Amino acid sequence: MLSHAFNNHYDVAILIAGDGDYVPLVEEVKHLGKRVSVIFFSEAAGLSPALRLAADDFFDWTNAFVGAWKDPGVGKT
Repeated sequence: MLSHAFNNHYDVAILIAGDGDYVPLVEEVKHLGKRVSVIFFSEAAGLSPALRLAADDFFDWTNAFVGAWKDPGVGKT
């Protein structure tokens, strides 16, 4: 993620993770002028509050995941 940001290969990074160890990476990528969106479950399911704050955007996929898990037919056509 960092090397591609440095080489200007994208404008927005999407990180699917919730660990606070990613905060320095997110901050550095943002310093390079990129936006960072984080997709993960809620804080109750392990999301680091620091990572949520460091990201430009956060998308909580708890409800979508739980709904699909309870009904495997959800989203299938």
